[in-house]
Amino acid sequence: FLIAFILAGYVGSSVATWKERRTDYASLCGNTRNLMLNIGTLVPETSKICEDPRATCSRWGLLAYELAVLKSRGHMDSLQGKQYLEEYGVLLPGEWELLANGDRHSAALYWCQTLINKMNLNGEMTDNSAIKVCEDISSFRAKANDMMSSLNRDLPFPYVALCGMLVKVNVFIMSSWKAVQWSAWLKTFGYGGLSNQIRFWAEIFLLFAWNVSYMALYDLGYFLDNPFGNRRIDVAHEIIGLGLHKLGAYCSTKRG
Repeated sequence: FLIAFILAGYVGSSVATWKERRTDYASLCGNTRNLMLNIGTLVPETSKICEDPRATCSRWGLLAYELAVLKSRGHMDSLQGKQYLEEYGVLLPGEWELLANGDRHSAALYWCQTLINKMNLNGEMTDNSAIKVCEDISSFRAKANDMMSSLNRDLPFPYVALCGMLVKVNVFIMSSWKAVQWSAWLKTFGYGGLSNQIRFWAEIFLLFAWNVSYMALYDLGYFLDNPFGNRRIDVAHEIIGLGLHKLGAYCSTKRG
């Protein structure tokens, strides 16, 4: 009863963390969409500071969005991550070296907000428009900060280790108990008689189901830890992100 009680708490916490991280990703997508819309409507098409400030700010916003997901996947600073961003068209030559290691998404947002501030000081944007875009950038950064944060979301290691030990002890005790019981049956009925006992085959099935269910519930924490991979149960970032990229391209297009 104690093992089942502790394991239930472990499974519940793992599912809650999985849901929280997916919820954070949904909020990040919503903030990205809001940022693209406000950049497309409030940022001017031309500027003395930048040739195409609207398209540049949109690209930097999408760059920060992709970097936030790459951070959750462990590739924000890797060569693989750089190649991915270049293929997507959100990273231009020379920009990778200027991004801050370990906090590249914040650096991209810093570039965007700095450009907005310069255009505001130059009189190319109103104060209200500049403040609105900067507020969206700050809200975006809060959601993109670290969706895989271990500071306040990961389960305590002693608790996880205790659950693992209790589950393995449970499996060992059940297996040992049944082995002793079946050896007594073997001595009583013999090999031929034991194989004809329906109860024996039912016991094997029940032991298998018992051990697999306990181990599967414990392994659930590993499967649900990071929902930003490429598995079918993970966030469909490539599909969702494609829609945001199309929106960013539409909002940054010059229209007469």
